[in-house]
Amino acid sequence: MTTTNNLPESILQGNAAVIPFTFRNNITGALVDPTVVTCQVYDAEFNETTYTYGVGTVITKVSTGTYYATVDCSNASFVGTCVINVISDPDGTSPVVCQSASTASWIVTPLPN
Repeated sequence: MTTTNNLPESILQGNAAVIPFTFRNNITGALVDPTVVTCQVYDAEFNETTYTYGVGTVITKVSTGTYYATVDCSNASFVGTCVINVISDPDGTSPVVCQSASTASWIVTPLPN
């Protein structure tokens, strides 16, 4: 499996989409780590899978406030448009906001016959 960074328009089924995202304090602008980092991934058939940083290997921390999610797009249910939603503050009380790619989408094309 190969990985594709920065979400090109489409990737080939069997590859992984790598979605980078950062978190900043919306008051100071400084890169910060939220208490919880969660990603909701929706495949092309609208199946939702939720991932949380520290549980499994889908979400990786690069440095303070900088993360990426690696989404395996091997399953046939990923063929079509897929969406990721990044959540850092489920209760809405933190000054930490996702600066980039809080919601992103990509297209998975089927393997050639």
